[in-house]
Amino acid sequence: MRQARDRFVTRTGLPVGRMRKLAVMSLAVALAAAGSFIKIPSPVGTVALDSWPGYLCALLMGPEGSSVALAGHLASGFTSGFPLGMVLHALIAVEMCLCALAFGWVARRAGVVLGAAVAVVLNGLIAPLALTPWLGRPLAASLLLPLSTAAAVNVSLATAAAKAIVPSLVVRGRSSHEGR
Repeated sequence: MRQARDRFVTRTGLPVGRMRKLAVMSLAVALAAAGSFIKIPSPVGTVALDSWPGYLCALLMGPEGSSVALAGHLASGFTSGFPLGMVLHALIAVEMCLCALAFGWVARRAGVVLGAAVAVVLNGLIAPLALTPWLGRPLAASLLLPLSTAAAVNVSLATAAAKAIVPSLVVRGRSSHEGR
């Protein structure tokens, strides 16, 4: 079915299936930008509800959907004035992309609950500790609680949205949308 649909080409030259995916990802980036204005108090000021659309897209669309989390962090950094500098925020955005990628990968293979736990640990603990050489120990340690809280809220929002979009999404094991 997918191959038959992709034979039809839009005026831009892209297949219909790819145009639909591009449109959904564009809407998700817009939601991430809107979420970047909902801040969670932290020493840096860039911790926000900006990554849940990235987690959602990574879960439902696969690896390319995780790039929405990258755009979400850049939007959050922009709304805060890039307090850590553009280069470090770009590195953090790549970390966010990897966290969303890991969430989607683990959730599709082992279940949403395990995927959520992996995402919270990666985003709330591993990511700031990996940046300790640039942030310093005191700042990295002070970011653990706000980042863990934000990660838990973002993953919960993404999981709830995915459950609303795909009611057959299972909590453990393979989901019924795996073949898409």
